[in-house]
Amino acid sequence: MEIYKQYAELKLQAELLDEQMKSVKEQIMSDMRSRLVSSEKHDYGSFTIASRKTYKYSKNVELMEESVKIAKIEEVERGIADVEEINYLTFKSPKLV
Repeated sequence: MEIYKQYAELKLQAELLDEQMKSVKEQIMSDMRSRLVSSEKHDYGSFTIASRKTYKYSKNVELMEESVKIAKIEEVERGIADVEEINYLTFKSPKLV
C-alpha cells in the first residue's frame, strides 16, 4: 500500500511545483518584457515569449458547431459512432478541514 501513499505525495508535490512555476514564469516574462527581449539563451535552457491566437467565431459558426455536437450525441445514442475505451488512473486528495 506504500505505493499509493507515494503517488499521493508526488501528486501534491507536482501541484505545488506547478504553482511555483506559474509564479516564476510570470516573473521571467516580466523581466524579459522590461528589457524588450523576446528570446534568451542560458546554460540551462532557452526562454522565448511565444504567442498564440484565439478566435471568436460568428454566431453562424457557433450554430454549426452546436449542430455537430448534437449529431455526435445522436450517433452515440444510435450506436453508429465507433467507441474506444481507454483505462486511466484518477486520484483525488482528501479534503483538508
